[in-house]
Amino acid sequence: MRIGIAYLDGPRLARSMFAASEWVAAGREEINRINVFPVPDGDTGTNLSLTLRAVADALQALGDASLPDTARTMARAAILGARGNSGMMLANFLLGITESLGSRDTATAQDIARALRLGFDRLYGALDEPREGTILTVAREVAQAAERAATDSPDLTSFVKLLHQEGEVALAATPELLSVLKDAGVVDAGGMGFMRMFEGMVRFVEGDPILAAAGPSYLEGDAPASLVEVAEDRDYQFCTEVVVQGEQLPSTNEARTVMHRFGGSVVVVGTGDILKAHVHTDTPEAVFTAAGRWGQVTFTKADDMRAQHRALKHLERRPVALVSDTAADLADSILDRHRIALVPLQVTFGDRSFKDRVELRPDQFYSRLRGAKELPTTSQPTPADFVKTFRSALEEAEDVVVVLVSGVLSGTFNAGQTAARVAGLSRVHFVDSRSVSLGQGMLVLRGAELAE
Repeated sequence: MRIGIAYLDGPRLARSMFAASEWVAAGREEINRINVFPVPDGDTGTNLSLTLRAVADALQALGDASLPDTARTMARAAILGARGNSGMMLANFLLGITESLGSRDTATAQDIARALRLGFDRLYGALDEPREGTILTVAREVAQAAERAATDSPDLTSFVKLLHQEGEVALAATPELLSVLKDAGVVDAGGMGFMRMFEGMVRFVEGDPILAAAGPSYLEGDAPASLVEVAEDRDYQFCTEVVVQGEQLPSTNEARTVMHRFGGSVVVVGTGDILKAHVHTDTPEAVFTAAGRWGQVTFTKADDMRAQHRALKHLERRPVALVSDTAADLADSILDRHRIALVPLQVTFGDRSFKDRVELRPDQFYSRLRGAKELPTTSQPTPADFVKTFRSALEEAEDVVVVLVSGVLSGTFNAGQTAARVAGLSRVHFVDSRSVSLGQGMLVLRGAELAE
């Protein structure tokens, strides 16, 4: 039997997590829309995406490394970057995987199956009130599928594809296990995000096809499920998180017991000298004070979930959304304020290519530039990145205006038009900026201001 990929090492783990992060980010809005459990605050997709983005950023900074170093970096970044209930659950899952892989330089399908099982066990043990029909159910089915698949085939390509298939079946069944999902006509949002993570890995091992195969529709009807009416007093008001660093931290069980004094939906994850707690509460300051007794508080967050739900009710589609490419040198704060999306160009240093501002942040670019023997080169975005960005913009706007780097300087403009035409995206309209950098960015910003 021919084996395509026989083992997992550090670089392969890192690249699979890059793909997972990218694909979850691409489906962020869809996941947010079906978010009804445990509270309908419409941020599960955002939380999972930001958690995986923290992992990807840390692995990018690490570079090619051994499997133990890569796994430890992944777990630590997941803990520090975990956002929301779903992000905390994912961090526990990844921590369990890291603990199982241990000091192995490579991991076979059987090693990975054991790691996924420990990941599930870690996740299950972190929850005070495990609920079926959630990410928990999907993670269990994936772990069980991994144990069967590892016996049948040592090829990691076939192995990951089978996990994805089995997980999708489990995800589709979540409404039968949780009544709030069935009433809303949706699957579990956390479970969907978890499976998009695995779908990203499948796309990675298959060479990242331009257009993903159309998956099942998880929404019944056209109304976003996150707008389903749910009593505002169903849960506590604030989604609260705190990170503590110290030499003598409590165990996760002890910390969870303390957090339960203040509210519900408690999830705690920790390793080494860091511990992170998540709790839904009405008294976030009391949570921060209690956590401060364990060590140095390095991060706090308290989001008003009721305000988030009210905002979702009044969220309207925009008439026009703006898209550009990363040659437009706009600051992240401006992009966020005006909801401008960027398609990443490719930047190549020697024999390594990076997605600009995704896999290679500006500070990392200049750091590499200082030690480069040859100047870097750039190339146009991939068709997959164009289509993904256009579709995401169309989910929140009636039409999309795309302002790209000068067609005289790059093939990006023609490539974007071709990608939209092949994908049948007729509501995407193109403007050649005839400029680059500051000039291009100012045109994009002016377009966003006019659209508003």
